[in-house]
Amino acid sequence: MAGLEDGKVAIIAAVGPKLKKDKRFHAGRIVKAVCAELDGRGGGRPDFAQGGGQSPEKIPAAVAAIEGIVRGLAG
Repeated sequence: MAGLEDGKVAIIAAVGPKLKKDKRFHAGRIVKAVCAELDGRGGGRPDFAQGGGQSPEKIPAAVAAIEGIVRGLAG
């Protein structure tokens, strides 16, 4: 999920119990990669993570990158 507040982007991600057991799908890694697309930072636990970015104009590209990020984690 992405949101915009005061010109900054906020990102959160959650990974459900079945995927969390897999260990390849880590919410912190997903958020870190998405935030990098937004000129920001983020991270967190395997099941929940948050972060932010400075470039709201890059939200469409960051959302488009999510599938590739998750596929990359899946191997």
